[in-house]
Amino acid sequence: MKTLIFSLVLLMCLVPASSQETVGLSENTVSYAPYSSNLTNSGDVYSFSINEIYNGEFELNPLTFMKKNFDVNHFILELKDKDLDACQVSFVSRKGMLKVDFDKEGKMVKMYQRFRNIKLPNDLSHEIYRDYKGWNIVKSLHIARGRDGRIDKEFYRLKLENGNKTKIVRIDRTKATSVELAIN
Repeated sequence: MKTLIFSLVLLMCLVPASSQETVGLSENTVSYAPYSSNLTNSGDVYSFSINEIYNGEFELNPLTFMKKNFDVNHFILELKDKDLDACQVSFVSRKGMLKVDFDKEGKMVKMYQRFRNIKLPNDLSHEIYRDYKGWNIVKSLHIARGRDGRIDKEFYRLKLENGNKTKIVRIDRTKATSVELAIN
């Protein structure tokens, strides 16, 4: 019995010792990325899934969020071997997306953003409350388009309900006018 216990202890000491072997690892680069994102691409279109620090950060001002958290010049340097004249970068969150077209120098050519059910700006919500008393906002859609880093066209499409009645209202923020599209 002593021999069996002694051989087991000896075997337990020898097996881990023989399995220790040096493994060479390749070099890795570590960098700080305050916002994590997932990158996918299809041809000349690159998509980033956005993880925000707080809820609604990206929807509040997507262009500012992109300029703050995305270095287009570094991105273009990474794509130098692909020899692209232009590329489209999409930033996607759970509420919507921002698509931006860049030329090969990293200049923003055009942009398009679309968000569903986001918090409305204070002046717009006051306008809706004033003009449509008793109506509730059921759905909202915010769309904006622009060129060269500025927004040229921006509008909200709101679905309002009051009991069993519904209205669809479009508010054009470029001209600051509202139009009722449908009443049921």
